[in-house]
Amino acid sequence: MQDSRHSDHWKMGAYELKAKWIVLTVTAVFIIAFISLNSYLLNEKIETEEELETLKVKQETFKEIVPAEGIVIPAQEENVYQNEKLGPIAEMNVQEGQQVTVGTELFRYENEEYEDRIEQLNAEIDRLEVEADQQEDLIGNYENQLDEVDYDMSATEEENQQNQSLEFELERKIEEAEYEKRLTELKIEQAKQQIDLIEEKDKELIVTSETAGIITEVNKNPGNNTDGAQEPVVHIVSSEHQIKGFISEYELELLEDGQPVEMMTSVIPSKRWKGAVSSISDFPVSKEEYASEDGKTYYSFVVDLENEDMQLKNGYHVSLDVAVKVNENAPVITSDALVIKGQEQFVLAKTKKGIEMRAVTIGQQKKELVEIVNGLKAGEKVVRNPSPELVELLKPEKQEKEKKKKITT
Repeated sequence: MQDSRHSDHWKMGAYELKAKWIVLTVTAVFIIAFISLNSYLLNEKIETEEELETLKVKQETFKEIVPAEGIVIPAQEENVYQNEKLGPIAEMNVQEGQQVTVGTELFRYENEEYEDRIEQLNAEIDRLEVEADQQEDLIGNYENQLDEVDYDMSATEEENQQNQSLEFELERKIEEAEYEKRLTELKIEQAKQQIDLIEEKDKELIVTSETAGIITEVNKNPGNNTDGAQEPVVHIVSSEHQIKGFISEYELELLEDGQPVEMMTSVIPSKRWKGAVSSISDFPVSKEEYASEDGKTYYSFVVDLENEDMQLKNGYHVSLDVAVKVNENAPVITSDALVIKGQEQFVLAKTKKGIEMRAVTIGQQKKELVEIVNGLKAGEKVVRNPSPELVELLKPEKQEKEKKKKITT
């Protein structure tokens, strides 16, 4: 009897174990069928991808722009001041509005001492040259007399001695005259050298322009301005222009030398100019130079123009677009290919295996074009205007769950 109960108990356990296996098998079959159905539906959707509108990822240059304001200024300015040690200004050689080049004589200082000395030296040279001519004539006269000395064979010894003495005397006089002439010529040369030295010093009295441009101010008798600083005798501005921009303390760190800049002015709204940042000031501008009502500190920077344009005038106000960051050949898609889920962005990318939902990082937007920072490469294809059903079917969390179910099974 006991063996019989034991046998029945064993049979019951075997039956329960078998039942569990049957349940597991049925469940597995159901899961496989469910997955297969989903896969089928997914494949059905993807098999119609030929009917989906796709676009090829292209490339575009995107720029991160910082706007700023600015003003047209001369590329170069030159203020020429009076050197009081050189004396008063004798004459001005330019006038306001005159175009000058490098080396143009602007004005000269007065120095009567130099002029008087040069006159004296020139008079001395004239006198010495007359003296040298007289000495030359005297030498010629002595030489003629020397040629007339005649040694006749019939002359007496006393006559020959007299002739010989005369010859020696004439030769001595010629040598003395030539020596005196050389001294005179040396004095002439020394006087000319003194004139050269004075004229060289006189050049220091002539002030020339170091800038090519236009004379905007002429003041022969400069005084001091309201700040007590000396006023310039001549002020020159170059014909070429630069742009002086102003940027707040919050954008200052974004600026670097060489960054491209585009600009326009309301005076000529149909035209734009290009340039590049050439220098950035470390010191804030005064409120007199740039008035701002936002309470921020502003700094100045300079933009060099690519091409000089005579349409621009000093003082024109301009609007600047500074490209603080440039991403060349960035992958781009149209905004209708972007799927937004909360704070995340996705695209439906077409691959060799079908359509997949892929997370992307976007950057700037230019009208309907969206910059892709990460997640796509140029040349890939993405679906435009994907349906909500396709998006739901391909969403990453659902595909991940299906993968886990397959692994568990």
